[in-house]
Amino acid sequence: MERRKFIENTTIFGSALLIGCNGNPSKTDSIKKNIDADTLYIPPNDKRIKLSYEQTGDQLTTVELKLLPKMCGPAPHSHDELDEIVRVLSGTLTVMVEETIVKVPEGGWHFRPRKKIHGFWNEEDEPVHFIEIYPNQNFDIMLQRIWDLREKLIKNGISLDSKAAWEKVDEIQKEWGIKMYHERRKEIIDKYSLRG
Repeated sequence: MERRKFIENTTIFGSALLIGCNGNPSKTDSIKKNIDADTLYIPPNDKRIKLSYEQTGDQLTTVELKLLPKMCGPAPHSHDELDEIVRVLSGTLTVMVEETIVKVPEGGWHFRPRKKIHGFWNEEDEPVHFIEIYPNQNFDIMLQRIWDLREKLIKNGISLDSKAAWEKVDEIQKEWGIKMYHERRKEIIDKYSLRG
């Protein structure tokens, strides 16, 4: 099947899953059908957001991340509408979905479905480098807002593990249908001897 026909067919099929692109997708009434995204080459760079939702014709966001050795990722959380896919480029990422914990080694992929509580961390002695793929939601906008907030909190001397910080994070993430379980992050840090 030629590429354009494939994109049209999968986009039509996937349109039932597509959610709008402005803020909380669950509050958007229209479903977008955009199959006219331009081809795009992203040269090697140090930006975390590799492909924005807008650049991909409102199809997906991708980010490239690294976790230092013994570093905990975000607090366990769930998404109302978003599935997440991870591809490990180097190292080993530990992923939790509900009660299941999986070590994803270099070259491995992992799918985290919506509505399931999940989290990730690096319990190894080497850094882990990975790509996250977020289909059907403008997650790049939310991530940038969170990263900007974190910088502001740190600059103002507010601990990222404080109740005040959690409340600010929750305000943003609620717009994207994300529920955080901040208290569970400390449990993971303690259990696996991680840094926050």
